[in-house]
Amino acid sequence: MMKLTNIKRCITTLLLSLSLLAQAAENKTPPPADEAMKVTYQVINNQTVRVDIALIKDVYLYKHAFAFTGEDLQVDEQLLTIPAGKEKDDPAFGLVEVYYGSVSVDVPVNSVGAAPKLKVKYQGCVENFICYPPQRKTFDLSGQMEEHTSELQSRGHLVC
Repeated sequence: MMKLTNIKRCITTLLLSLSLLAQAAENKTPPPADEAMKVTYQVINNQTVRVDIALIKDVYLYKHAFAFTGEDLQVDEQLLTIPAGKEKDDPAFGLVEVYYGSVSVDVPVNSVGAAPKLKVKYQGCVENFICYPPQRKTFDLSGQMEEHTSELQSRGHLVC
């Protein structure tokens, strides 16, 4: 009777181990970055483009990795405000601010040309697994914003 109980325990332990291994194997392939971090935009008005990033479960973004630049479009870096994130002691970067779930950033622009494009750079990780390399998206805003320059630029002053 003792041998039968030990065999049952061994079989139960083996099945449990196989189940855990199968679950771990499923998690070895992270979702593609575009699935883990979905980036969209909306032109709010002629001076603002809202960038939204939706994150799947267990994925987070680094605040310090954001960059917003333009092509035939000037991002107003002085007015750019990125929302506060959640503090995290990250194994790769130490104490940083991160976002879970989603984040929205209103990107101010002060000059728009005929073929404006907004370039967004960001980086995220899957919690306790891997970090994606920095990601870049370019959004063509042609036809969605009117051409304009700021008052200071039109008077001959350079706005940085």
